[in-house]
Amino acid sequence: MHIPYVCVRPWAGHRPRVSDIVEYEKTIRHSLRVVDVSAFAEYPGPWVYSKRNEWIVDSVDVIIAVWNGSRGGTSNCVEYANDNDVPILQINPEDRSIKWLNSIHQKRSSEKDSW
Repeated sequence: MHIPYVCVRPWAGHRPRVSDIVEYEKTIRHSLRVVDVSAFAEYPGPWVYSKRNEWIVDSVDVIIAVWNGSRGGTSNCVEYANDNDVPILQINPEDRSIKWLNSIHQKRSSEKDSW
C-alpha cells in the first residue's frame, strides 16, 4: 500500500522479541525515519513506553488504535490521546468493529469546514 510511516522506538537500544526480528527489521528498513524517544542503550524501565506513546500522540492529528479495549499500554495511550483532545479511531480486532472513541474528530472536521 506504500503508506509512509515513522517508526518510534521507546529507547535507542530497543530490540524485538526473537520471534519478531524479521518483521521488526523490515518495518525499520521501510520507514521514512526512525525516532528514538530516549537515547538509552539499555532498557531504562517501563516508564519509557509511556514516553513513547506520549511522543506519538503529541506528533499526530489522529490516533488509529487497533485495540480490544483491555487495560494496558494501548489503553494508556488512548487515555492520553483523549485527555489531549486527539481524535481516536478504534479498530477492534476481536469483534471487527470500527468506531470513533471521542467526538473531537467531529469538532475538528467542522472547524476545518469553516475555513
